Amino acid sequence: FYGRFNDISGTFSFDPANLEGSSINVEVKIDSVDTNNASRDNHLKGPDFFNAPEHPKATFRSTGFEKIGEAQYSVKGDLSFHGETKEVTATFNWIGEGDRGERFGYRAGFDVTLEFDRSEWGVDHYVKEGGLGDSVTLLVAIEGQRK
Repeated sequence: FYGRFNDISGTFSFDPANLEGSSINVEVKIDSVDTNNASRDNHLKGPDFFNAPEHPKATFRSTGFEKIGEAQYSVKGDLSFHGETKEVTATFNWIGEGDRGERFGYRAGFDVTLEFDRSEWGVDHYVKEGGLGDSVTLLVAIEGQRK
């Protein structure tokens, strides 16, 4: 099934000519999970899955970028989720940047794809039973305004 998180904040700084100075920092409020099904959302927030009362947020802090294609990069970072922090590698696609006028200002955008096994973070309910898969694909699309 597909879902999303509605409460996300963070900052990013990206310069293809200065990958060492580039960074992504994101925080997600776990109780903002939204799968368009209130009953499922409440189950996901509970102890079988995210356990939002004990683990109210997830964070990602980049540690490095490497160019792997025309506008594609590998981004390494620390993902903190469900009480554990692990180094992960994601695919980062730079969409671009530009001035969108007085109303929208100078904006930049990218998307990130990260695949991981949820059981590595202790979220393994229904994995052994075969009811739900272990593999998770996280798709993140970000557009930000320069401050």
